[in-house]
Amino acid sequence: MTKNNDNVDIELAHALLNSLLGIFFIEMLGFGRGEGVLDLSASKLQESLKMLDYNLLSQTQKEAIIESFKHLLHRNVKPLLQELGSEDRISFDRTVLNAFNISNQETNIKASLLDLYNIRKSVR
Repeated sequence: MTKNNDNVDIELAHALLNSLLGIFFIEMLGFGRGEGVLDLSASKLQESLKMLDYNLLSQTQKEAIIESFKHLLHRNVKPLLQELGSEDRISFDRTVLNAFNISNQETNIKASLLDLYNIRKSVR
């Protein structure tokens, strides 16, 4: 991925793409290729990938997201089911969802992500 203009906040974009909703968006665009592999084409990502608009946030909210994401950067990534249950991950995702005033959708987003993940993992 490359930024499309010099005004992109790479650190914040990185955090948002790795949030619960960012992971859901990416999972939604792919399809199972077998053995749990997510198949994504560059053109599909370029044409269809969506990301939360951080321009809607206050500076305080942006800083809170980046600070919360730093905890995830300093450890190894876990398998998805373990990752979603990790305290630092839950805290980060709630920071993002609260900032965008969609915390009431956390359960639905997580359930949808897990449904897509389980469908992909079942493809043989």
